[in-house]
Amino acid sequence: MEVHRCRFISHLPAAVVDICPAASLCAVLRSDSSLDLYQTSNWVLVLSFPGLETYGSRRVLWLRTDTLVTCGTAGLLCLWQLSSLSPVSETAIPGGAIWGMAQGAEETLALACDDGVIRLYTLAEDMTFGLLKAFHKQPCRMLDVIWPSADSILSCGSDGGIYKWTPRHSTCQLRMANQACVWRLQALSEDLLASGDSQGAVNIWESQYGTLVCSLHTHEADILALTYFKECLYAAGVDSKVVQVKEAGGTWRITGKCRGQSHDIYSLAATSVLLSGGVTTDLCLYPADLFDSEGDAVVLHKEKIQYKAKPYRHIPALRLDNYGGAGVQGNGKILICHHSASTVEIWAIDQSTSEIVKFAVVQSKGKEPITASDISPNGKFFAYSTVSYTRIFKIMGKEELRLDSVLLSSGAAVCKFGSRGLFFAYKSVKFVDIERLEEETLDTFPVLATHLAVRGSTCALRLYDNTVKIYKDSALKAVLPRLETTVTALGLSFSKSLYISTDSNLLLGFSLKTMELDSFSKQYSAKLPKNYLGEFHRVIGIHFFESRKNMALLHTHYSYTWVDLTRPPPRKSAILAKKHFPDSKLSWTGLLACHPLHTAKPGAEQMDVDAEVVENFAINKRLGPLLQLHALEDCICAVELPWEEAVSRLPQPLALHKYGS
Repeated sequence: MEVHRCRFISHLPAAVVDICPAASLCAVLRSDSSLDLYQTSNWVLVLSFPGLETYGSRRVLWLRTDTLVTCGTAGLLCLWQLSSLSPVSETAIPGGAIWGMAQGAEETLALACDDGVIRLYTLAEDMTFGLLKAFHKQPCRMLDVIWPSADSILSCGSDGGIYKWTPRHSTCQLRMANQACVWRLQALSEDLLASGDSQGAVNIWESQYGTLVCSLHTHEADILALTYFKECLYAAGVDSKVVQVKEAGGTWRITGKCRGQSHDIYSLAATSVLLSGGVTTDLCLYPADLFDSEGDAVVLHKEKIQYKAKPYRHIPALRLDNYGGAGVQGNGKILICHHSASTVEIWAIDQSTSEIVKFAVVQSKGKEPITASDISPNGKFFAYSTVSYTRIFKIMGKEELRLDSVLLSSGAAVCKFGSRGLFFAYKSVKFVDIERLEEETLDTFPVLATHLAVRGSTCALRLYDNTVKIYKDSALKAVLPRLETTVTALGLSFSKSLYISTDSNLLLGFSLKTMELDSFSKQYSAKLPKNYLGEFHRVIGIHFFESRKNMALLHTHYSYTWVDLTRPPPRKSAILAKKHFPDSKLSWTGLLACHPLHTAKPGAEQMDVDAEVVENFAINKRLGPLLQLHALEDCICAVELPWEEAVSRLPQPLALHKYGS
């Protein structure tokens, strides 16, 4: 089977600027103001909120179990709820940019503002924020604020001062002087405080009287993140190093350091493990025993690769949505669309001449963030969605392609073309018949739609609460039993079965006639290879081919796996490209860096894969990172992120010979 490897689409995920974990969910705020929600039990991405870059969001907090608040350089407090992809309310703050935010009692927030004022806001019944109090203005920019107890609020400024406030008074009760700009504060106890400054020093303060307990030079550049976890203080920043500081015998000292990421770290947080995020756009999890010995880990950059027995775990930065779709026209041209932020690019690949042309760029109205886009299987129609509207175009012309708008409909979180028309869903699922251009609502639900699979006139939909619904001929056909594990991918086969994959990579197939497990799942679902089930990266796509109805193609962001539904799985699944990975001790990031197939050369490279001779459930890591993967008529279209180009576009880290581990 022919595989088209497309590496001409330029895409760079947004950096992680803040992380806020809760009991079961972790909110990750990115530099484009978008929000990702991960389940902390298994680190599966379950919901993505598109954001506007104009918000300039820099901080995120959980206000309730289903409510988040963000703030940033635009001076807006944005309230988000899990039942909507757009902000529930936006409150303008008069102090300019908001650099820090802390939560007190009764849904009250303390804001560190650009004009040097600490302001207290409280949430009203109409879900907007009202000003409760403003403290006296200071002659500097306020960069961070914490609220460690009911009677104590602490803030830090660009002048190096650390200010202590009480909610009862408007004047500053105490000022602690630091020689350098203080970026972050972290409460260690009611009377103990840690600060991180622009000279790379972690200072421990006694906050009742403002006494400096000790000062530790932990970094060679600005400290941008602090967190306190299991009686240890962790600091990170511009030199990408995470340093552990611990008190022993009344003395604070450095007890461990490592580098899980190669570039600047903007945020640290802790759930059951320590995690970091920054310029490299992914999340990094640190094993509990990684800091046992100082300098245990080797820095990762260019020619140097990490060799260690306790590897970091990197969670991909790619979002929940599918980034676009693909289709094949009757003349053999492959059309691909890719969306990012508020634009969609549409490309045409001529299979006979290998010519690649970007023939259209679509800008959303009002620069609204785009949530989904797709191209019909026959390459004749294109659609994209925002939270407010969905727009359908007809693709006209043979040699010179162009778009002709045919319909404007309601907003959607996901959209996908079938043989008869477009299915799209948000808080309801709708269908537009392409010939009649009529819209009909198939169903409504109280939670958001997150995944959509379409085959012909059949649609399978996964909701945020893990419910899976199947629709056939514009009517609800069945609802699958609620699974305890999170569904990560849906796929409709040509043999009239629905296949789902879960967060444990368990593969289950259900007959659309009986809604019971099909023969493959009854026989083999409990016998899947341990290597396959143990893969850290989850399956995000399930694809089928009309010419090979018994073959399924599963893919993650970093690999793909062929499955023959007529053969039993082996006891173990081998990695096909093992010869490219001679040392199993390499981290996956290191593997990608030395992978011979990862080049910055643009183009639509072709390769052939004979799926019939491939070992069943063999994991193939020759492609990736994968932005999209599409099963076309008798070929595969894989849209990859050019690794070297993506790394080269990141802000460069500090020189490692100067700022080593």
